[in-house]
Amino acid sequence: MHFQFPKVATSASLIETLQTISTGKLGMTTVFENEYLIGVISDGDIRRALEYSQARALNPLDLKAGGILSGHPPHTIDANSLATEAARVMESRKITFLVATSDDKPTGIIHIHDLLAAKVI
Repeated sequence: MHFQFPKVATSASLIETLQTISTGKLGMTTVFENEYLIGVISDGDIRRALEYSQARALNPLDLKAGGILSGHPPHTIDANSLATEAARVMESRKITFLVATSDDKPTGIIHIHDLLAAKVI
């Protein structure tokens, strides 16, 4: 599990969001409003937002994280769950990461590459 994970505010610009995703090296970022997790943004969400902007002749640089995010609320798993449960959830939902929570607060990110490296899947 990655205990230090990418985070942006809902007001973050597209450029700030992309920089955070790149720096975080997980292909995603979490999105917070105040101290509350409200969603996640994946590389795919960015592509879909750009396609949406282009189809409607909107300036993609006007996009904010709150308008790009997917999964409100995001898919989460209890931080004390077994890795096999995380793998099952990811497979059933066809996603590559989960936000791990403890007492409803995000504590880390479980990425499918972590499960592959640990030979869980």
